[in-house]
Amino acid sequence: MTQVQSDARKVFVSLLLASKNLSLYPEGHSLCVSAVSRCHAQLEEYIRKIGEFRIEIERNRVLCGGHEMHSGPLEEGTLPFTLFRDGIRWLELMEGVTLEEIQQILSIINRYTVLSVEPEGDIVTAFWEAHFPHAQYEVADLLFELSPEQTATVSTFHAVSPQAKSALPDACAPLEDPPIDPGMVELTSLEQDELTKMVEDEEKASAFSHLNMLLDSLLQYEDEGDVGMILAVLSKEFKGSLVRHHYKASLTILEGLRYGLKPGQLKAPGAGRLIEEFFIGISGADSIGPFQEEWTLVSMSEAETLGRMFQCLHPRALDTLAPLLLAHLPDPYEKIFEDAMVVLSRRDPGPLVVLTDHSDDRMVARLVPVLYRVGGPAVVECLMRLTRHSSAPVRRLALKTVFHGRMSPPAQLFQLIDDPDEAVRRIILKQLGRERDPVAEQLLVSYLKSRRFDAGQTDYMTDCFKALGKCGSQQCVAFLKERLMRRKWMPGALVDSERRAAALALAALKIPEARQVIQQAGRSLFPSPRRAARAVMDGSAVKRKGGQ
Repeated sequence: MTQVQSDARKVFVSLLLASKNLSLYPEGHSLCVSAVSRCHAQLEEYIRKIGEFRIEIERNRVLCGGHEMHSGPLEEGTLPFTLFRDGIRWLELMEGVTLEEIQQILSIINRYTVLSVEPEGDIVTAFWEAHFPHAQYEVADLLFELSPEQTATVSTFHAVSPQAKSALPDACAPLEDPPIDPGMVELTSLEQDELTKMVEDEEKASAFSHLNMLLDSLLQYEDEGDVGMILAVLSKEFKGSLVRHHYKASLTILEGLRYGLKPGQLKAPGAGRLIEEFFIGISGADSIGPFQEEWTLVSMSEAETLGRMFQCLHPRALDTLAPLLLAHLPDPYEKIFEDAMVVLSRRDPGPLVVLTDHSDDRMVARLVPVLYRVGGPAVVECLMRLTRHSSAPVRRLALKTVFHGRMSPPAQLFQLIDDPDEAVRRIILKQLGRERDPVAEQLLVSYLKSRRFDAGQTDYMTDCFKALGKCGSQQCVAFLKERLMRRKWMPGALVDSERRAAALALAALKIPEARQVIQQAGRSLFPSPRRAARAVMDGSAVKRKGGQ
Protein backbone atom coordinates (compact mmCIF):
# COMPACT_ATOMS: atom_id res chain seq x y z
CA MET A 1 0.00 0.00 0.00
CA THR A 2 1.43 3.39 -1.05
CA GLN A 3 1.56 6.38 1.29
CA VAL A 4 -1.25 8.07 -0.65
CA GLN A 5 -3.45 5.01 -0.28
CA SER A 6 -2.62 4.77 3.41
CA ASP A 7 -3.47 8.45 3.99
CA ALA A 8 -6.73 8.11 2.06
CA ARG A 9 -7.68 5.04 4.07
CA LYS A 10 -7.04 6.87 7.35
CA VAL A 11 -9.34 9.71 6.33
CA PHE A 12 -12.00 7.25 5.15
CA VAL A 13 -11.88 5.32 8.42
CA SER A 14 -11.98 8.54 10.44
CA LEU A 15 -15.20 9.43 8.58
CA LEU A 16 -16.62 6.01 9.46
CA LEU A 17 -15.61 6.39 13.09
CA ALA A 18 -17.11 9.84 13.41
CA SER A 19 -20.33 8.66 11.75
CA LYS A 20 -20.48 5.57 13.98
CA ASN A 21 -19.98 7.64 17.14
CA LEU A 22 -22.82 9.95 16.14
CA SER A 23 -25.07 6.90 15.81
CA LEU A 24 -24.02 5.50 19.20
CA TYR A 25 -23.95 8.62 21.38
CA PRO A 26 -25.84 11.93 21.69
CA GLU A 27 -24.51 14.51 19.26
CA GLY A 28 -22.86 16.66 21.94
CA HIS A 29 -21.11 13.71 23.60
CA SER A 30 -17.37 14.16 24.10
CA LEU A 31 -16.60 11.11 21.98
CA CYS A 32 -18.63 12.53 19.10
CA VAL A 33 -16.98 15.94 19.34
CA SER A 34 -13.52 14.38 19.52
CA ALA A 35 -14.19 12.01 16.61
CA VAL A 36 -15.46 14.79 14.32
CA SER A 37 -12.52 17.03 15.26
CA ARG A 38 -10.00 14.28 14.49
CA CYS A 39 -11.75 13.55 11.21
CA HIS A 40 -11.57 17.21 10.19
CA ALA A 41 -7.90 17.48 11.16
CA GLN A 42 -6.94 14.40 9.12
CA LEU A 43 -9.05 15.60 6.20
CA GLU A 44 -7.33 19.01 6.21
CA GLU A 45 -3.90 17.38 6.25
CA TYR A 46 -4.84 15.07 3.38
CA ILE A 47 -6.19 17.94 1.24
CA ARG A 48 -3.10 20.05 1.96
CA LYS A 49 -0.75 17.25 0.86
CA ILE A 50 -2.71 15.55 -1.93
CA GLY A 51 -5.79 17.56 -2.89
CA GLU A 52 -9.52 17.08 -2.73
CA PHE A 53 -10.79 13.98 -0.93
CA ARG A 54 -13.36 12.12 -2.99
CA ILE A 55 -14.99 8.78 -2.34
CA GLU A 56 -16.87 6.89 -5.05
CA ILE A 57 -19.54 4.54 -3.75
CA GLU A 58 -20.55 1.42 -5.61
CA ARG A 59 -22.76 -1.41 -4.46
CA ASN A 60 -19.89 -3.67 -3.40
CA ARG A 61 -16.96 -1.33 -2.90
CA VAL A 62 -15.79 2.19 -2.05
CA LEU A 63 -12.99 3.89 -4.03
CA CYS A 64 -10.78 6.87 -3.37
CA GLY A 65 -8.46 8.03 -6.13
CA GLY A 66 -9.04 4.76 -7.95
CA HIS A 67 -7.95 2.71 -4.93
CA GLU A 68 -10.27 0.42 -2.97
CA MET A 69 -11.07 1.59 0.53
CA HIS A 70 -13.58 -1.21 1.07
CA SER A 71 -14.73 -4.27 -0.86
CA GLY A 72 -17.71 -6.54 -0.31
CA PRO A 73 -21.38 -5.80 0.37
CA LEU A 74 -21.97 -2.55 2.24
CA GLU A 75 -23.17 -3.03 5.79
CA GLU A 76 -26.55 -1.53 6.62
CA GLY A 77 -26.30 1.45 8.95
CA THR A 78 -22.82 2.53 7.83
CA LEU A 79 -22.00 5.78 6.07
CA PRO A 80 -21.31 4.25 2.61
CA PHE A 81 -24.50 2.16 2.69
CA THR A 82 -26.67 5.15 3.64
CA LEU A 83 -25.18 7.34 0.89
CA PHE A 84 -25.51 4.61 -1.74
CA ARG A 85 -29.06 3.81 -0.70
CA ASP A 86 -30.13 7.41 -1.18
CA GLY A 87 -28.52 7.61 -4.61
CA ILE A 88 -25.27 9.47 -3.88
CA ARG A 89 -22.56 7.95 -6.04
CA TRP A 90 -19.63 10.16 -5.06
CA LEU A 91 -18.89 12.71 -2.37
CA GLU A 92 -16.01 15.18 -2.61
CA LEU A 93 -14.65 17.40 0.17
CA MET A 94 -12.52 20.29 -1.02
CA GLU A 95 -9.92 22.70 0.33
CA GLY A 96 -11.36 25.03 2.92
CA VAL A 97 -13.91 22.58 4.31
CA THR A 98 -14.71 23.60 7.89
CA LEU A 99 -15.30 21.65 11.05
CA GLU A 100 -18.90 22.84 11.05
CA GLU A 101 -19.44 21.50 7.51
CA ILE A 102 -18.09 18.07 8.46
CA GLN A 103 -20.29 18.06 11.55
CA GLN A 104 -23.37 18.99 9.52
CA ILE A 105 -22.67 16.47 6.74
CA LEU A 106 -22.29 13.62 9.21
CA SER A 107 -25.33 14.75 11.19
CA ILE A 108 -27.47 14.66 8.03
CA ILE A 109 -26.22 11.18 7.15
CA ASN A 110 -26.87 10.00 10.69
CA ARG A 111 -30.38 11.50 10.62
CA TYR A 112 -31.35 9.39 7.60
CA THR A 113 -29.46 6.19 8.51
CA VAL A 114 -32.71 4.55 9.55
CA LEU A 115 -35.73 5.51 7.47
CA SER A 116 -39.08 5.98 9.11
CA VAL A 117 -42.24 4.50 7.64
CA GLU A 118 -43.08 7.87 6.09
CA PRO A 119 -39.73 9.64 5.66
CA GLU A 120 -39.77 13.42 5.68
CA GLY A 121 -37.06 14.13 3.12
CA ASP A 122 -33.79 12.43 2.28
CA ILE A 123 -30.03 12.99 2.27
CA VAL A 124 -30.03 14.49 -1.22
CA THR A 125 -32.64 17.07 -0.29
CA ALA A 126 -30.91 17.88 3.00
CA PHE A 127 -27.54 18.30 1.24
CA TRP A 128 -29.13 20.59 -1.35
CA GLU A 129 -30.79 22.74 1.30
CA ALA A 130 -27.54 23.03 3.30
CA HIS A 131 -25.59 24.51 0.30
CA PHE A 132 -22.19 23.23 1.44
CA PRO A 133 -19.55 25.55 -0.13
CA HIS A 134 -16.74 22.99 0.13
CA ALA A 135 -18.56 19.74 -0.67
CA GLN A 136 -19.79 18.34 -3.97
CA TYR A 137 -21.69 15.16 -4.75
CA GLU A 138 -23.41 13.37 -7.58
CA VAL A 139 -26.81 11.71 -7.45
CA ALA A 140 -27.64 8.65 -9.54
CA ASP A 141 -30.08 9.32 -12.38
CA LEU A 142 -31.53 5.82 -12.23
CA LEU A 143 -31.77 3.13 -9.56
CA PHE A 144 -30.84 0.21 -11.77
CA GLU A 145 -27.95 -0.75 -9.46
CA LEU A 146 -30.18 -1.40 -6.49
CA SER A 147 -31.76 -4.71 -5.60
CA PRO A 148 -35.57 -4.81 -5.18
CA GLU A 149 -35.19 -4.83 -1.41
CA GLN A 150 -32.89 -1.79 -1.49
CA THR A 151 -35.11 0.03 -4.01
CA ALA A 152 -38.02 -0.24 -1.59
CA THR A 153 -36.02 1.66 1.05
CA VAL A 154 -34.68 4.47 -1.17
CA SER A 155 -35.57 7.93 0.14
CA THR A 156 -37.88 9.98 -2.05
CA PHE A 157 -36.02 12.19 -4.52
CA HIS A 158 -36.56 13.12 -8.18
CA ALA A 159 -34.25 11.07 -10.36
CA VAL A 160 -35.79 12.57 -13.54
CA SER A 161 -36.26 16.29 -14.04
CA PRO A 162 -39.76 17.75 -14.65
CA GLN A 163 -38.65 18.88 -18.13
CA ALA A 164 -37.67 15.34 -19.04
CA LYS A 165 -40.98 14.04 -17.74
CA SER A 166 -42.96 16.50 -19.90
CA ALA A 167 -41.16 15.26 -22.99
CA LEU A 168 -42.50 11.76 -22.44
CA PRO A 169 -45.72 10.68 -24.19
CA ASP A 170 -48.85 10.81 -22.00
CA ALA A 171 -49.66 7.19 -22.64
CA CYS A 172 -47.84 4.27 -24.09
CA ALA A 173 -49.42 1.14 -25.32
CA PRO A 174 -48.34 -1.75 -23.14
CA LEU A 175 -46.17 -4.33 -24.85
CA GLU A 176 -47.54 -7.83 -25.01
CA ASP A 177 -44.86 -10.27 -23.83
CA PRO A 178 -45.28 -13.99 -24.39
CA PRO A 179 -46.12 -15.98 -21.24
CA ILE A 180 -43.11 -17.32 -19.33
CA ASP A 181 -42.65 -21.03 -19.14
CA PRO A 182 -42.11 -21.87 -15.41
CA GLY A 183 -39.83 -24.70 -16.40
CA MET A 184 -37.41 -22.23 -17.99
CA VAL A 185 -36.81 -20.34 -14.75
CA GLU A 186 -37.09 -23.13 -12.22
CA LEU A 187 -33.84 -23.66 -10.26
CA THR A 188 -32.25 -27.06 -9.96
CA SER A 189 -31.30 -28.31 -6.50
CA LEU A 190 -27.63 -27.59 -7.25
CA GLU A 191 -28.43 -24.04 -8.37
CA GLN A 192 -30.60 -23.55 -5.29
CA ASP A 193 -27.72 -24.67 -3.02
CA GLU A 194 -25.31 -22.33 -4.78
CA LEU A 195 -27.76 -19.44 -4.49
CA THR A 196 -28.26 -20.12 -0.78
CA LYS A 197 -24.51 -20.17 -0.22
CA MET A 198 -24.09 -16.90 -2.11
CA VAL A 199 -26.74 -15.25 0.05
CA GLU A 200 -25.14 -16.58 3.25
CA ASP A 201 -21.67 -15.42 2.18
CA GLU A 202 -23.00 -11.98 1.32
CA GLU A 203 -24.81 -11.67 4.65
CA LYS A 204 -21.71 -12.79 6.54
CA ALA A 205 -19.47 -10.35 4.67
CA SER A 206 -21.95 -7.54 5.28
CA ALA A 207 -22.22 -8.32 8.99
CA PHE A 208 -18.48 -8.13 9.63
CA SER A 209 -17.21 -5.71 6.97
CA HIS A 210 -17.49 -2.70 9.24
CA LEU A 211 -15.75 -4.48 12.12
CA ASN A 212 -12.94 -5.76 9.89
CA MET A 213 -12.41 -2.28 8.52
CA LEU A 214 -12.07 -0.86 12.03
CA LEU A 215 -9.68 -3.63 13.07
CA ASP A 216 -7.56 -3.17 9.93
CA SER A 217 -7.33 0.57 10.49
CA LEU A 218 -6.22 -0.04 14.07
CA LEU A 219 -3.00 -1.52 12.70
CA GLN A 220 -2.32 1.54 10.53
CA TYR A 221 -2.80 4.41 12.97
CA GLU A 222 0.29 5.93 14.56
CA ASP A 223 -1.52 8.25 16.98
CA GLU A 224 -2.63 6.92 20.37
CA GLY A 225 -5.73 9.11 20.32
CA ASP A 226 -6.96 7.55 17.07
CA VAL A 227 -6.48 4.08 18.53
CA GLY A 228 -8.43 5.06 21.63
CA MET A 229 -11.28 6.33 19.46
CA ILE A 230 -11.52 3.04 17.56
CA LEU A 231 -11.42 1.02 20.77
CA ALA A 232 -14.25 3.08 22.24
CA VAL A 233 -16.41 2.20 19.25
CA LEU A 234 -15.36 -1.46 19.37
CA SER A 235 -16.21 -1.64 23.07
CA LYS A 236 -19.72 -0.40 22.36
CA GLU A 237 -20.03 -2.82 19.43
CA PHE A 238 -18.83 -5.74 21.56
CA LYS A 239 -21.33 -5.17 24.35
CA GLY A 240 -24.12 -4.58 21.86
CA SER A 241 -23.36 -7.77 19.96
CA LEU A 242 -23.55 -9.77 23.21
CA VAL A 243 -26.92 -8.28 24.06
CA ARG A 244 -28.18 -9.16 20.56
CA HIS A 245 -26.62 -12.66 20.81
CA HIS A 246 -24.42 -11.94 17.76
CA TYR A 247 -21.60 -13.98 19.22
CA LYS A 248 -19.62 -14.29 15.99
CA ALA A 249 -19.38 -10.51 15.81
CA SER A 250 -18.12 -10.46 19.41
CA LEU A 251 -15.54 -13.10 18.53
CA THR A 252 -14.42 -11.16 15.45
CA ILE A 253 -13.69 -8.11 17.59
CA LEU A 254 -11.72 -9.99 20.24
CA GLU A 255 -9.69 -12.17 17.87
CA GLY A 256 -8.87 -9.11 15.78
CA LEU A 257 -7.58 -7.26 18.82
CA ARG A 258 -5.60 -10.28 20.02
CA TYR A 259 -3.95 -10.37 16.60
CA GLY A 260 -3.05 -6.71 17.02
CA LEU A 261 -1.17 -7.51 20.25
CA LYS A 262 1.27 -9.74 18.38
CA PRO A 263 4.78 -8.23 18.06
CA GLY A 264 5.20 -5.80 15.19
CA GLN A 265 1.50 -5.34 14.35
CA LEU A 266 0.75 -1.97 15.97
CA LYS A 267 2.32 1.35 15.00
CA ALA A 268 1.01 3.65 17.74
CA PRO A 269 3.40 3.59 20.75
CA GLY A 270 0.71 3.15 23.42
CA ALA A 271 -1.70 1.01 21.36
CA GLY A 272 -0.79 -2.25 23.11
CA ARG A 273 -1.50 -0.78 26.52
CA LEU A 274 -4.85 0.59 25.33
CA ILE A 275 -5.88 -2.78 23.93
CA GLU A 276 -4.93 -4.51 27.18
CA GLU A 277 -7.08 -1.99 29.05
CA PHE A 278 -9.89 -2.74 26.60
CA PHE A 279 -9.71 -6.44 27.45
CA ILE A 280 -9.70 -5.69 31.18
CA GLY A 281 -12.75 -3.47 30.75
CA ILE A 282 -14.86 -5.99 28.82
CA SER A 283 -13.90 -8.98 30.98
CA GLY A 284 -15.90 -7.94 34.02
CA ALA A 285 -19.22 -9.26 35.27
CA ASP A 286 -21.11 -6.35 33.68
CA SER A 287 -20.17 -7.64 30.21
CA ILE A 288 -20.16 -11.43 30.53
CA GLY A 289 -22.16 -11.89 33.74
CA PRO A 290 -25.48 -12.53 31.94
CA PHE A 291 -24.17 -15.89 30.71
CA GLN A 292 -24.49 -17.24 34.24
CA GLU A 293 -28.26 -17.20 33.74
CA GLU A 294 -28.60 -17.63 29.96
CA TRP A 295 -26.14 -20.45 29.36
CA THR A 296 -28.80 -23.17 29.31
CA LEU A 297 -30.41 -21.42 26.32
CA VAL A 298 -27.23 -21.41 24.22
CA SER A 299 -26.90 -23.96 21.41
CA MET A 300 -23.77 -26.11 21.08
CA SER A 301 -22.50 -24.16 18.06
CA GLU A 302 -23.02 -20.89 19.94
CA ALA A 303 -21.28 -22.37 22.97
CA GLU A 304 -18.22 -23.21 20.85
CA THR A 305 -18.13 -19.65 19.54
CA LEU A 306 -18.43 -18.30 23.07
CA GLY A 307 -15.67 -20.63 24.21
CA ARG A 308 -13.28 -19.11 21.67
CA MET A 309 -14.44 -15.66 22.75
CA PHE A 310 -13.83 -16.43 26.44
CA GLN A 311 -10.30 -17.54 25.61
CA CYS A 312 -9.57 -14.04 24.29
CA LEU A 313 -10.62 -12.28 27.50
CA HIS A 314 -8.47 -11.00 30.35
CA PRO A 315 -7.90 -13.50 33.21
CA ARG A 316 -10.08 -11.36 35.48
CA ALA A 317 -12.99 -13.04 33.65
CA LEU A 318 -12.30 -16.17 35.75
CA ASP A 319 -14.37 -14.71 38.59
CA THR A 320 -17.41 -14.78 36.30
CA LEU A 321 -16.68 -17.99 34.41
CA ALA A 322 -15.79 -20.18 37.41
CA PRO A 323 -19.33 -20.39 38.89
CA LEU A 324 -20.52 -21.90 35.61
CA LEU A 325 -18.44 -25.00 36.41
CA LEU A 326 -20.94 -25.74 39.19
CA ALA A 327 -24.04 -25.16 37.06
CA HIS A 328 -24.61 -28.89 36.34
CA LEU A 329 -24.20 -28.39 32.60
CA PRO A 330 -23.67 -31.23 30.10
CA ASP A 331 -20.06 -32.36 29.84
CA PRO A 332 -19.35 -30.73 26.44
CA TYR A 333 -20.49 -27.32 27.75
CA GLU A 334 -18.52 -27.74 30.96
CA LYS A 335 -15.40 -28.62 28.98
CA ILE A 336 -15.75 -25.41 26.98
CA PHE A 337 -15.60 -23.40 30.21
CA GLU A 338 -12.71 -25.41 31.59
CA ASP A 339 -10.72 -25.05 28.35
CA ALA A 340 -11.27 -21.29 28.41
CA MET A 341 -10.18 -21.05 32.04
CA VAL A 342 -7.02 -23.01 31.29
CA VAL A 343 -6.09 -20.70 28.41
CA LEU A 344 -6.70 -17.58 30.52
CA SER A 345 -4.76 -18.97 33.48
CA ARG A 346 -1.77 -19.90 31.35
CA ARG A 347 -1.70 -16.25 30.32
CA ASP A 348 -1.65 -15.25 34.01
CA PRO A 349 -2.21 -17.84 36.79
CA GLY A 350 -2.56 -15.17 39.48
CA PRO A 351 -6.37 -14.70 39.30
CA LEU A 352 -6.91 -18.49 39.37
CA VAL A 353 -4.72 -18.85 42.46
CA VAL A 354 -6.56 -16.00 44.19
CA LEU A 355 -9.89 -17.55 43.23
CA THR A 356 -8.79 -20.89 44.70
CA ASP A 357 -7.70 -19.29 47.94
CA HIS A 358 -11.03 -17.50 48.46
CA SER A 359 -13.66 -19.97 47.22
CA ASP A 360 -15.79 -22.49 49.08
CA ASP A 361 -14.91 -26.19 49.22
CA ARG A 362 -17.07 -27.20 46.22
CA MET A 363 -15.54 -24.57 43.99
CA VAL A 364 -11.99 -25.31 45.11
CA ALA A 365 -12.47 -29.02 44.39
CA ARG A 366 -13.75 -28.17 40.90
CA LEU A 367 -10.79 -25.87 40.25
CA VAL A 368 -8.15 -28.49 41.09
CA PRO A 369 -8.35 -30.16 37.62
CA VAL A 370 -7.97 -26.71 36.05
CA LEU A 371 -4.87 -26.08 38.16
CA TYR A 372 -3.39 -29.39 37.03
CA ARG A 373 -3.85 -28.52 33.35
CA VAL A 374 -2.36 -25.05 33.78
CA GLY A 375 0.84 -26.17 35.53
CA GLY A 376 3.77 -23.95 36.43
CA PRO A 377 5.48 -23.00 39.72
CA ALA A 378 2.65 -20.78 41.00
CA VAL A 379 0.11 -23.55 40.42
CA VAL A 380 2.27 -26.21 42.11
CA GLU A 381 2.64 -23.95 45.13
CA CYS A 382 -1.13 -23.48 45.20
CA LEU A 383 -1.77 -27.24 45.02
CA MET A 384 0.68 -27.87 47.84
CA ARG A 385 -1.26 -25.41 50.00
CA LEU A 386 -4.44 -27.29 49.14
CA THR A 387 -2.92 -30.52 50.49
CA ARG A 388 -3.35 -28.86 53.89
CA HIS A 389 -6.83 -27.51 53.18
CA SER A 390 -9.42 -27.72 55.96
CA SER A 391 -11.63 -29.95 53.79
CA ALA A 392 -10.55 -33.59 53.64
CA PRO A 393 -12.04 -34.15 50.12
CA VAL A 394 -10.05 -31.16 48.85
CA ARG A 395 -6.86 -32.50 50.46
CA ARG A 396 -7.41 -35.90 48.83
CA LEU A 397 -7.97 -34.39 45.38
CA ALA A 398 -4.98 -32.07 45.69
CA LEU A 399 -2.74 -34.95 46.78
CA LYS A 400 -3.83 -37.17 43.92
CA THR A 401 -3.21 -34.33 41.48
CA VAL A 402 0.25 -33.56 42.83
CA PHE A 403 1.23 -37.24 42.79
CA HIS A 404 -0.21 -37.77 39.30
CA GLY A 405 1.77 -34.87 37.90
CA ARG A 406 4.90 -35.70 39.92
CA MET A 407 4.89 -32.08 41.00
CA SER A 408 6.66 -32.48 44.35
CA PRO A 409 9.36 -34.71 45.91
CA PRO A 410 8.14 -37.54 48.21
CA ALA A 411 9.81 -36.01 51.28
CA GLN A 412 7.63 -32.92 51.09
CA LEU A 413 4.41 -34.89 50.82
CA PHE A 414 5.47 -37.44 53.41
CA GLN A 415 4.94 -34.77 56.03
CA LEU A 416 1.22 -35.42 55.59
CA ILE A 417 1.55 -39.09 56.57
CA ASP A 418 -0.22 -38.45 59.91
CA ASP A 419 -3.17 -36.62 58.35
CA PRO A 420 -6.34 -37.16 60.45
CA ASP A 421 -8.18 -38.40 57.34
CA GLU A 422 -7.54 -42.11 56.74
CA ALA A 423 -8.11 -41.76 53.00
CA VAL A 424 -5.37 -39.12 52.78
CA ARG A 425 -2.92 -41.41 54.55
CA ARG A 426 -3.75 -44.27 52.21
CA ILE A 427 -3.22 -42.06 49.16
CA ILE A 428 0.27 -41.20 50.39
CA LEU A 429 1.16 -44.82 51.14
CA LYS A 430 -0.20 -45.99 47.80
CA GLN A 431 1.92 -43.42 45.99
CA LEU A 432 5.06 -44.32 47.96
CA GLY A 433 4.57 -47.98 47.10
CA ARG A 434 4.18 -47.51 43.35
CA GLU A 435 7.82 -48.26 42.53
CA ARG A 436 11.24 -48.98 44.02
CA ASP A 437 12.45 -45.71 45.43
CA PRO A 438 15.34 -45.36 47.90
CA VAL A 439 14.03 -41.98 49.15
CA ALA A 440 10.58 -43.39 49.92
CA GLU A 441 12.24 -46.47 51.47
CA GLN A 442 14.31 -44.36 53.85
CA LEU A 443 11.33 -42.22 54.79
CA LEU A 444 9.19 -45.22 55.69
CA VAL A 445 11.94 -46.99 57.65
CA SER A 446 12.56 -43.85 59.72
CA TYR A 447 8.84 -43.38 60.26
CA LEU A 448 8.24 -46.97 61.36
CA LYS A 449 11.18 -46.85 63.75
CA SER A 450 9.84 -43.77 65.52
CA ARG A 451 6.07 -44.27 65.21
CA ARG A 452 4.14 -45.89 68.06
CA PHE A 453 0.90 -47.51 66.95
CA ASP A 454 -1.95 -48.37 69.27
CA ALA A 455 -4.31 -51.33 69.11
CA GLY A 456 -6.79 -49.44 66.94
CA GLN A 457 -4.21 -48.66 64.24
CA THR A 458 -3.11 -52.15 63.22
CA ASP A 459 -4.56 -51.85 59.71
CA TYR A 460 -2.78 -48.56 59.11
CA MET A 461 0.47 -50.03 60.47
CA THR A 462 0.12 -52.98 58.10
CA ASP A 463 -0.37 -50.60 55.15
CA CYS A 464 2.85 -48.77 56.10
CA PHE A 465 4.82 -52.04 56.10
CA LYS A 466 3.28 -53.12 52.78
CA ALA A 467 4.24 -49.80 51.19
CA LEU A 468 7.82 -50.33 52.42
CA GLY A 469 7.86 -53.78 50.86
CA LYS A 470 6.83 -52.31 47.47
CA CYS A 471 9.28 -49.39 47.41
CA GLY A 472 12.14 -50.96 49.41
CA SER A 473 15.29 -52.91 48.60
CA GLN A 474 17.93 -55.02 50.33
CA GLN A 475 18.64 -51.96 52.53
CA CYS A 476 15.47 -52.47 54.61
CA VAL A 477 15.79 -56.26 55.08
CA ALA A 478 17.68 -55.90 58.37
CA PHE A 479 15.02 -53.58 59.78
CA LEU A 480 12.19 -55.92 58.76
CA LYS A 481 14.02 -58.95 60.15
CA GLU A 482 14.44 -57.21 63.48
CA ARG A 483 10.68 -56.43 63.61
CA LEU A 484 9.75 -59.96 62.66
CA MET A 485 12.11 -61.72 65.06
CA ARG A 486 12.51 -59.29 68.01
CA ARG A 487 11.04 -60.09 71.44
CA LYS A 488 10.23 -63.57 70.29
CA TRP A 489 8.87 -64.50 73.66
CA MET A 490 6.58 -61.45 74.09
CA PRO A 491 2.90 -62.24 73.44
CA GLY A 492 0.24 -59.68 72.48
CA ALA A 493 -2.06 -58.81 69.59
CA LEU A 494 -0.15 -55.63 68.65
CA VAL A 495 3.19 -57.43 68.56
CA ASP A 496 1.70 -60.25 66.49
CA SER A 497 0.25 -57.71 64.06
CA GLU A 498 3.62 -56.04 63.66
CA ARG A 499 5.30 -59.43 62.97
CA ARG A 500 2.74 -60.27 60.29
CA ALA A 501 3.15 -56.79 58.74
CA ALA A 502 6.94 -57.19 58.64
CA ALA A 503 6.57 -60.65 57.06
CA LEU A 504 4.25 -59.20 54.40
CA ALA A 505 6.79 -56.48 53.65
CA LEU A 506 9.57 -59.05 53.26
CA ALA A 507 7.43 -61.07 50.88
CA ALA A 508 6.67 -57.96 48.82
CA LEU A 509 10.38 -57.24 48.36
CA LYS A 510 10.69 -60.40 46.20
CA ILE A 511 14.42 -60.78 46.69
CA PRO A 512 16.41 -63.83 47.96
CA GLU A 513 17.59 -62.08 51.13
CA ALA A 514 14.00 -61.39 52.19
CA ARG A 515 12.87 -64.98 51.45
CA GLN A 516 15.69 -66.33 53.61
CA VAL A 517 14.49 -64.25 56.58
CA ILE A 518 10.92 -65.55 56.15
CA GLN A 519 12.15 -69.17 55.99
CA GLN A 520 14.27 -68.61 59.10
CA ALA A 521 11.27 -67.23 60.98
CA GLY A 522 9.19 -70.19 59.83
CA ARG A 523 11.62 -72.54 61.62
CA SER A 524 11.69 -70.45 64.83
CA LEU A 525 11.16 -72.15 68.16
CA PHE A 526 8.85 -69.32 69.15
CA PRO A 527 5.28 -69.54 67.94
CA SER A 528 4.66 -65.87 67.15
CA PRO A 529 7.38 -65.40 64.45
CA ARG A 530 6.65 -68.87 63.15
CA ARG A 531 2.93 -68.12 62.70
CA ALA A 532 3.66 -64.83 60.93
CA ALA A 533 6.13 -66.44 58.52
CA ARG A 534 3.96 -69.48 57.79
CA ALA A 535 0.92 -67.24 57.18
CA VAL A 536 2.89 -65.42 54.48
CA MET A 537 4.26 -68.66 53.00
CA ASP A 538 0.84 -70.35 53.03
CA GLY A 539 -0.68 -67.29 51.38
CA SER A 540 2.00 -67.33 48.69
CA ALA A 541 1.47 -71.07 48.11
CA VAL A 542 -2.28 -70.62 47.77
CA LYS A 543 -1.74 -67.73 45.40
CA ARG A 544 0.67 -69.77 43.23
CA LYS A 545 -1.74 -72.69 43.15
CA GLY A 546 -4.65 -70.48 42.18
CA GLY A 547 -2.60 -68.89 39.43
CA GLN A 548 -1.61 -72.20 37.80
